[in-house]
Amino acid sequence: MLSSFRTDSSLKGIVLALGILSVAGCELPEETIDSSFGIARDCGVGSLEDAANLRTLSDDCKMALLELLPELEDNLANALVPLGYETLDGKSVLFFAATDAEGLPLPTDKTQITRVTAISADAETVLDTAQYALNRLREYPGRKIAVSAIVDYSGSMSDSDLTDTAEIYHDIFDALETASSFVANVLFFSDSVNEMQPFTTDATLIQQALQPDVDYERKTTAFFDAIGTGLTGLADRDEPIRLLVVATDGRENASQTYTQKDALYNLALEQRIPVIILGALLADLPLLREMAKETNGIFMYNRLFLYLKRDFSRLSAILAETIALELHEQQQEWERIRIEVNGKRIELPLNR
Repeated sequence: MLSSFRTDSSLKGIVLALGILSVAGCELPEETIDSSFGIARDCGVGSLEDAANLRTLSDDCKMALLELLPELEDNLANALVPLGYETLDGKSVLFFAATDAEGLPLPTDKTQITRVTAISADAETVLDTAQYALNRLREYPGRKIAVSAIVDYSGSMSDSDLTDTAEIYHDIFDALETASSFVANVLFFSDSVNEMQPFTTDATLIQQALQPDVDYERKTTAFFDAIGTGLTGLADRDEPIRLLVVATDGRENASQTYTQKDALYNLALEQRIPVIILGALLADLPLLREMAKETNGIFMYNRLFLYLKRDFSRLSAILAETIALELHEQQQEWERIRIEVNGKRIELPLNR
């Protein structure tokens, strides 16, 4: 009875709202009217905001929501992402990702770099191109990457969503494997966070842990707790590149430990861990944009993970083509290096 009552109430509210708009002279697209009625009929609520608070979403409800959701959005075009740094054979090597206006990896061509500047306490020195080399991460041996792979298991995630997400992560690890050996752990979250696979270099164990667990209890969305748990785990790793990758289709509504997003931003910046966010359906798109910006990270959003999977090749290529800037010489007073590309700039510290 409660479900029927909510649906009837939502329908009446939508009819009233559409009637008011009609009287006011507003012409609404037919698909908007159909979608609004669809949400009330199939979800039992009257808005996207109300749908985001539902504990579970039926397939019919998801289909009703699709027409009202944004299409593909990301920040891959002209991206410049600081990834890490280390000292190899006495030389500083700085790792970063950079793309062109199409979101494709930049070549290791020094003409693509606007400026490289060495910064000390009281001076800045623009480096000549003869003072550094641009290579790919894959040209450096050893394990360079640690990843925390995080999957949303809230009530809105269907079995097919989890399958699509697992395939996306498979592509991520394939791309990383072409760049460097890596270590990774796997976290699932709903109203709490669980480590399904501790950090391991065994790619088979990682892929097995990412396979859909249809028996995992799906409840609410402790998104902030998942991010915080992933960041604290990565903070203990020694690899020069540490990445947090999270896939979610919902909005934060259940975290108990990490309740303030600014605390997450500060932790990510302090530890120099970029956050890569893959969002779908009712994921909080403004938050995705903000979190990527505040953590020097990346976000991708589409209506469904199925759609996102089709557009994922660009991000895979960016990770596979990570750039390594190697300094041929380094002055004792230099503290960090600024890299400028396509009107953007990043700074990475130097080991001294």
